[in-house]
Amino acid sequence: MKFLQFVSILLCVSAMQVSYAKISYGDTYKKQVDNYVATWLEKNPKIVKKYLLANINIPYCCFMYGTILLQEKNFTQADVYITKAANAELPEALNSIGDGYYSGDIRPKDHVKALEYYRWAAKKGYGPAQFNAGVVFLKYAKTVKGVRKAIYWLNKAINNPEMANLKPYVLISKANAVDKLKSFKK
Repeated sequence: MKFLQFVSILLCVSAMQVSYAKISYGDTYKKQVDNYVATWLEKNPKIVKKYLLANINIPYCCFMYGTILLQEKNFTQADVYITKAANAELPEALNSIGDGYYSGDIRPKDHVKALEYYRWAAKKGYGPAQFNAGVVFLKYAKTVKGVRKAIYWLNKAINNPEMANLKPYVLISKANAVDKLKSFKK
């Protein structure tokens, strides 16, 4: 029985690898890679890394590999792969670079550069980046225009299905932005 399960797993993995090559960037493709990584990462991280490296020219695989390296605290190598995926304009990677600038953990702390990357990813419809852009605009807004930009991006995040689980947090941020806008208008 175990042998048949092993063969079945190998066939599934082989089929998944073939289907990855055929599917371009899209939710289905990303979900397949995410499922593959989630299924195998704890069981055998080496097989996941090997798979991602074999598909490293696919920006999402490159990003996922960089993310694993980031979790392993291999910051220099993680930055190489995440940057490569960002250069292919992968929204998740652009958002990740924004996170690096915002936190200052990997890159020099710079909220202006963080905002630049968040907005780049947000314009591509990536919900977490829309939220991040709104939060950064809100935090550093010194004018009505800045607060309005925060509200704009927070509204985008509220309406983004990708943010459904985080909607309460986005709504709180938007309420804070509206309050800040009122204080500027007084």
